[in-house]
Amino acid sequence: MKKAILKGASVVLLTGSLFTYQADPAAAEDDLSGHSLEEEMRDAIDRGFLRGMGENYYAPDLDVTRAQFATFFARALDLPRGGSSEFEDVEDHQLLAGIERAAEAGLVGGYPDGTFRPDDNISRQEMAAMVERVLNNEGLSVDAEEALFADADDIHPDFQGAVAASAHYGIILGAPTASGEFRFSPRDDATRAQAAAFIERMLTVIEEDGEPLIDYRVASINEEGEVQFQPQDLATFDQAVQQAEQSGDPIVFYGQEIVRMDEGVVYANNPDSAITYVYENEGLTDRLTYITNGMEMDYVDAGEDWVQVEVAGSVGFVDQEEVELVPTEMAESRSHYTIGSGMLYHHIYSRSLEEPADPIAQGQYAFDDAPAFMEEGVEYRSSNGRDFYTPEGEFAGQHYSYFNYLPASSTTNYTAEDLDSYIEHLMATHSRFDNIDSSQMEDLGEAFLEAEEDHGINAFLLFGIALSESALGTSEIANDHNNLFGLDAIDDGAYDGASQFDEPADSVDAAGERLSQQYIDPEGWSARGSFLGTKSGGMNVYYASDPHWGQKIAGHMYRADQVLGGEDLHSYDLGVSNTAGLNVRSEPTTVNNEPLYELEQENHSVAILDAVEGEGGAIWYEIYSDQLGEETAYVHSSYIDRINN
Repeated sequence: MKKAILKGASVVLLTGSLFTYQADPAAAEDDLSGHSLEEEMRDAIDRGFLRGMGENYYAPDLDVTRAQFATFFARALDLPRGGSSEFEDVEDHQLLAGIERAAEAGLVGGYPDGTFRPDDNISRQEMAAMVERVLNNEGLSVDAEEALFADADDIHPDFQGAVAASAHYGIILGAPTASGEFRFSPRDDATRAQAAAFIERMLTVIEEDGEPLIDYRVASINEEGEVQFQPQDLATFDQAVQQAEQSGDPIVFYGQEIVRMDEGVVYANNPDSAITYVYENEGLTDRLTYITNGMEMDYVDAGEDWVQVEVAGSVGFVDQEEVELVPTEMAESRSHYTIGSGMLYHHIYSRSLEEPADPIAQGQYAFDDAPAFMEEGVEYRSSNGRDFYTPEGEFAGQHYSYFNYLPASSTTNYTAEDLDSYIEHLMATHSRFDNIDSSQMEDLGEAFLEAEEDHGINAFLLFGIALSESALGTSEIANDHNNLFGLDAIDDGAYDGASQFDEPADSVDAAGERLSQQYIDPEGWSARGSFLGTKSGGMNVYYASDPHWGQKIAGHMYRADQVLGGEDLHSYDLGVSNTAGLNVRSEPTTVNNEPLYELEQENHSVAILDAVEGEGGAIWYEIYSDQLGEETAYVHSSYIDRINN
């Protein structure tokens, strides 16, 4: 289960101004009913350290003075009576006894001028300091120097460790803002309710021998962006889910972390690696794919230890410990699609893994012609780059990006000279070359065409991969390793692990061979389709952690094709399988003709070369074969949907 203290113990003090709460109809008719800290205050009353100020009047939101808090402490801890203090300003105070009992126990201190200032309001960070002294006396000290909050700079240096200690034990609880950040407001005056909650939780931690107090709470978000909690703390995930379903409040918190919601964004955030794995099942045992930390996934469902997500069209499960859940109402600046100047653009945002966890614009790129159903000025959402939705969540239309679905077993119309001329064009026009005067991709057109001839992989597609992986031939790995494809450059330690080649052309040949054998041939260990694709199908499933890897390469190909005269865009009639397990055969018949291989999933693309009549008048499509040693093959036309846009 996800622990609430994972982010540097960044749980924060509850502030009444940030939340409104829903009343418990069974509560007594007093001024505690429905209060956010009703449960803690009633426990404090039962223990006897908090008393009313009149019939059914406990003033939960009234500020607490230093003298009052010291008295609460004395009662709660049953400190010995008859203590003394040397404070100059408490001799005639009505709460002198409580002040002296707490002072004698070493739990409260004064100011350098010898005063205690008993009628000054106590701040939240001062309460944390007194709580820490009790914890230390009980042998529950914590080696924590700082708790990370959005307003951590406002915490006085003398109180940083105290706040972190209370946060560690769950004595200080979460208060998320509408943006998803957590605040402490350390210098704000504390209320009677907050004082009661601090002390009640402290006592429970002591009674439980230092076991941190982390509970589930159910909440919703109102139209003003305020988080509204149900008043009860719940011990288990199942109890929280049951209450969420009964109340209609869809959000479940565990400490400060959201662990369940009805809809929203899931951000990859593996604390131990640069990538987060997506699995096929709730047991998190069979890896489906993986994704770069900070990238977004769509939320589907959640259990106690897992979250079901959709990432670039692939549905799987991730570890609760390795992601952050953000409800739709809190999500800002999500990745989206727009059109302009006749082109389709993808705008990418990721989430900062540091506090504050703000969305970071990763840039935009054009990757295909604009679909006819899209309108300028509208931001469309799509998890797979194929099915597009309006900002209101209505389905807008479907569009298959040509180069993202072009089978790698096809061939290009471009010559070596064409590819070389495009590199020259980039060096003359692209900002990447403002301070760089060379590219490792110069004069390599012939190497790409030779790879197409030797390994059966489209030279233009291989060229696009190199453009993307090597930053147009200027990356550190390209320059130092002559490696244009990031071969063996695994996410954790990419530079040191990257393969070394004598010449950049050698990496072109190696990449062509590896892609052909491992990603294109159906027998390859990474084969999920010979097209670039997404995380649901294609080379992108296993080649890269970036869920938009294939689409970005399609963008490079699209823009290069525009410069070079549009010779490759729509040069093939493409189709996709409309069923899983489609047999691909050597001849247009099922009679005495065992399948060569299968198209395992739907939306597996093929390049249609011809339509031929088979037995019984059935129409078969002749396609490029993905199997090594077979140039063409056949599939039954009933199971292929043409996708010409």
